Amino acid sequence: MTHQVKGVVDKCTQRDQKTRNGMGTIHGCIVDGVEFETGFKKEYNEGEMISTAVKWNYGKWNAIAGDGDGLPAATASNPSAGGGGGNVSKGNFSGGRTRGAFPVPPNDGSISIIRQNSLTHATRIVRDMKLEDLFKPATEEEYRNKVLEIALELTEFSSGQDINAVLKAAMETQKEAANG
Repeated sequence: MTHQVKGVVDKCTQRDQKTRNGMGTIHGCIVDGVEFETGFKKEYNEGEMISTAVKWNYGKWNAIAGDGDGLPAATASNPSAGGGGGNVSKGNFSGGRTRGAFPVPPNDGSISIIRQNSLTHATRIVRDMKLEDLFKPATEEEYRNKVLEIALELTEFSSGQDINAVLKAAMETQKEAANG
């Protein structure tokens, strides 16, 4: 069974393994909740946007040798590094999208991956807030609404839509001042 993993690396892992040549380090990572090993040589970094095929083998997911398209790392200033994101593969763009455009246009396909990652992180944030007694939801609906509220804030920030809102407000203020 194979699976295509696309997204931002949430966590990197390493484990030592005895080989015929001595000890070796097997690298791995977690992307959108999918943990897989990448082998002895293929190492990713946290925050890196990747797309790779994995195969279920010996009770765990393993990256398929030679697969993956080493997309540029996502950063706070460029969460859509690698262009299309989502289900758009590297080099398969349509509609005149610009790679790495920031702020990310609202109808760009990379918004979907930003939203997925925002939801994952918002879920963790709310869970941690609850564990630390910073948030005490009375109902499941209240918990879910808090997750969605934080996810939407993270999406707005990560895609640069918050910058668009600030710029639009500044332009309106300038117009009003000019019209006097």
